[in-house]
Amino acid sequence: RLEPHFRPTVVIAAAGGIAGLGLLLLTSVTSWWAYVPVFALCGFGLGLGWTFANIATQEVVGPDRAGEASGVVLTFLVTCGGVGLAGAASIIAALLRSGHSPRSAYDDTLLVFAILSLAASLIVMVIRQLLVRRGLMKPLSMAADGIAGATGDAAGAAAPTEHGARKAADEGADQRSR
Repeated sequence: RLEPHFRPTVVIAAAGGIAGLGLLLLTSVTSWWAYVPVFALCGFGLGLGWTFANIATQEVVGPDRAGEASGVVLTFLVTCGGVGLAGAASIIAALLRSGHSPRSAYDDTLLVFAILSLAASLIVMVIRQLLVRRGLMKPLSMAADGIAGATGDAAGAAAPTEHGARKAADEGADQRSR
């Protein structure tokens, strides 16, 4: 439901921020009952980012290449997860060898990844804003484009998306070739 209103980079950056906030909160949680909502917050952020990465990818490729694009995104995200897990395990092992308690090692590792996630989200939005100011990228809201659903008016319904325009051009070429 967010896709017609916000650009994917905005939602992905917000998702990283939500996940980072969840990781930050995990460092202060001491009750098993408190873990459930905090893990839910982390899962919401990570799931939102994963979903919008797929949506963003599907919008820039044609239907004939959608499977390939989805496979590349999945491979990239799983690889990043594996690298993150290896990094977390290395940090925890190093902290345990240096005399930290297991709780302290886990909290410090979560803090490192929370800071990385929040910093990455902030960097994405700062770079995005610089590109918008230079005219190299469109603004955050899609309402400025007049896309259906973003403004609620009938004028927005006629504005094609990039994928829709490409699809219409492909269909026109198919008809001409027949």
